[in-house]
Amino acid sequence: MLRTIVIYWTGTGNTQILAEAITKNLKVNNIDITIKNVGELHQDFFNTDYDIYILGCPAMGIEALEEDEFRPFFEKLKPHLNNKPLALFGSYAWGWGEWMKKWIEECLNVGAILMTEALIVKSTPSAHDLKCCEDFCKNIERMLVTYA
Repeated sequence: MLRTIVIYWTGTGNTQILAEAITKNLKVNNIDITIKNVGELHQDFFNTDYDIYILGCPAMGIEALEEDEFRPFFEKLKPHLNNKPLALFGSYAWGWGEWMKKWIEECLNVGAILMTEALIVKSTPSAHDLKCCEDFCKNIERMLVTYA
């Protein structure tokens, strides 16, 4: 079974709602999945190799990743993402989702393999957004066949 981890940062709880919905939908399909808020991770995390990374962070400031916890974590994680399956998600309250485009580009530049289109939600996730989480997970599951 592929070891999968969902790692997220949340300020208002919106990205956590998405992380929990993603985890719930993937657990239904017998995927070995762990969910962690980035603040729960310790340095020894980087000694553990996961097969699949699912990362979530909202847009902050001028459409950027959260800078105090998530950005430093992500900088340490980047060398581990080369040739790894990855999916990205997050929420935003203003702008047009530019932070996600930048984040995708950054991930591709370190050699990550995006498993699906990124999931972005404006403000608090609605019932429709949670349905989009299900579709996001189905896309990940389709890609898992390649890695199983």
